[in-house]
Amino acid sequence: MVVKSTISDLFLEKADLLLICDSAGQDSLLQNLIVQSQGHIGIISDEFPFLSALSTIENIVLGNVYHQNISIERARKRISEYVRVLGLGNYLWKTVRHLPDEKLLLAMLLRCIASGNNIVFMGKPGANRAETVKNAIITGALPVRMWVSCLDQDQAEYASLGLKKVLFRQ
Repeated sequence: MVVKSTISDLFLEKADLLLICDSAGQDSLLQNLIVQSQGHIGIISDEFPFLSALSTIENIVLGNVYHQNISIERARKRISEYVRVLGLGNYLWKTVRHLPDEKLLLAMLLRCIASGNNIVFMGKPGANRAETVKNAIITGALPVRMWVSCLDQDQAEYASLGLKKVLFRQ
C-alpha cells in the first residue's frame, strides 16, 4: 500500500483513491487539508449542504452565478448534458427537501462538475453513498476522479469500489 502525506502527493495519483487514515484525527486533518487546498477538489458531504431555500439547480450553479457573474439559465445550459446523464431533469426546480437521497448525492456531484472540479472527495461517506457516486461517474463517463476517505478498520466496507488504497499519514 502506498503512503502519502500531502495533498500535492495525492494529486500525482491518477487513479480513484481510497484514502485510509489510522485515526479519526488523521481523517479530520485530511478533510481540513482538502477543504483548504487550492486544487480543483469538489466535496460531496452533508457538511457542505445545499441551501434549503433554493432550488436544486440554483444550488448546483450558485458558484458559477456568483464567481462568473452569469445567469442561472446560462449556467444550466453549460451542464445540460450532465443533467441528462445523471437523470436530474425532473428535480432541477425542486428544493432539497423534495429530493431522494440518491438524487441529492447526484446533484452534489453535479455541483462539483459545474464548478470545474476534476476530483470529488467524500469523507467517510459509507459504502452505499460512495457506490452511488462511483457508479454515476462510470456510467455517465463523467470527467472527474473520486477520492474517498475512511478509517483503517472500515476499509473492507469500500472494497467493492475498486479504489486504489493509499495510507494517508502526516
